[in-house]
Amino acid sequence: YNQLRLDRSAYPFSLFLYHSSLDKGIEPDTYVMVRAWYGVVQAGQQAGYALDKLAELGKDQYPKAPECIARDRYVDDILPGADSVGEVDDQINQVRGLLATAGFSLKYVVKSGEAPDESSSSDGVSLKMLGYKWATVEDTLHPGITELNVNKKSRGKRKPNEEPIITEDDARRTLKDASITRRTIISKIAELFDPIGIWEPMKLQLKLHSARLNNIPWDQKLSPEEENFWKIKLIQFVRFHELSAKRCIIPADSDSTSGIRLICFSDAGTAPGGAVVYAGRKLHDGSWSCHLLSSRSKMMLATVPRNELSAIMLMAELAFIIKKSLGTRIERILYLTDSTIA
Repeated sequence: YNQLRLDRSAYPFSLFLYHSSLDKGIEPDTYVMVRAWYGVVQAGQQAGYALDKLAELGKDQYPKAPECIARDRYVDDILPGADSVGEVDDQINQVRGLLATAGFSLKYVVKSGEAPDESSSSDGVSLKMLGYKWATVEDTLHPGITELNVNKKSRGKRKPNEEPIITEDDARRTLKDASITRRTIISKIAELFDPIGIWEPMKLQLKLHSARLNNIPWDQKLSPEEENFWKIKLIQFVRFHELSAKRCIIPADSDSTSGIRLICFSDAGTAPGGAVVYAGRKLHDGSWSCHLLSSRSKMMLATVPRNELSAIMLMAELAFIIKKSLGTRIERILYLTDSTIA
């Protein structure tokens, strides 16, 4: 944000009072911040507008950069991709060149199949990306959940565990005398941030179980039966780090002349409903690949036929978002549901 110079018309809104002595008896001086303020509500929108405008202005000189900056950006991360190493290198060079014309610079660049930059990784193997843990050499995604910690928060932070929780036995010892509340459960489920929906079935099961706690006060100790049930579930969270999924769903032996085929399913029951999209591509031997691309679920309260309709709408919305994202790469879309009435 500090790389953004404010227009002079914005200066009256960026004034602040300060004196180096911090003595309240001394009249402070008036200063103006001439760059975008980190932490101010408008800063994110200002940065986004600047990048979108830059992509528009540089489309002729840097033809491969605008799409990366405008379409493949999430907040301040740029996440593009291409079908060959040469194309990726061209994207990187053009993005760097276009950003440099406006005074922006990339903190680091990380490529699949290679070790991450030291400044981007705490373990030299993986880095955080969209809430996931991305192992760059293996090119796999893992849940980005933190260490199990049920200590109460103080000033927004939890007291660290006395000993690291690595195994299920570690978690079992920590939870033995811990008091479990509805707030403990919901906060831990919320940590499983999975925007693509790779592990949606697991999260949906947790949401279904947690619905039993809806009428219980947030910080009330759970009943012995519920507490024992959720302690078992929390212990299982330790093993979530073992889960992994391929980041790239296009096989190396696929036919580059064919597009992607989406196969979309929806289903619903008395309480939940969901949708899942698989992506397939024709291989050189004439067969087709099939990999999970994205999924979604939601809690529903209507009759089963109406829930089936809601699930179909969820499927259509998910397919629309994927089609909008992948554009001309999508060759065909198949929609399937098991509800004759719907």
